[in-house]
Amino acid sequence: MFTDDPIAVAQLIQDKILELDQERPRLFDTSQSKAQAISDYDRAMALVVLKLKNGTIKEFEGEPIINIAVTLIPLIAKGICWKECFTKEAEEGGYKAVISNIEAIKAGLNGLQSINKHLDNLK
Repeated sequence: MFTDDPIAVAQLIQDKILELDQERPRLFDTSQSKAQAISDYDRAMALVVLKLKNGTIKEFEGEPIINIAVTLIPLIAKGICWKECFTKEAEEGGYKAVISNIEAIKAGLNGLQSINKHLDNLK
């Protein structure tokens, strides 16, 4: 929304700055959640690979695990760790959404600053 009122533009700039200030903690929180989810997935994968290699996991979703090739262990482990993988991907998506939101706010702020500069040049 374009306005030629410098006070209104200044208020809109202040509002955008406030929005950025409010998003910064969310960025930290989502980065921590993302890191935790990645760590949880990596840990789960390592444990499942070890258990598959040692033969302590004997079945998956009702299917027996018998004499599997060593090369298939990582693929089967990924399937067994699907919940951790989903959480990891969801946290990654949330982190990227916060970054995108911050970029959108910054773009709006830049636009308002350009309008403000234009208004200053009209004086």
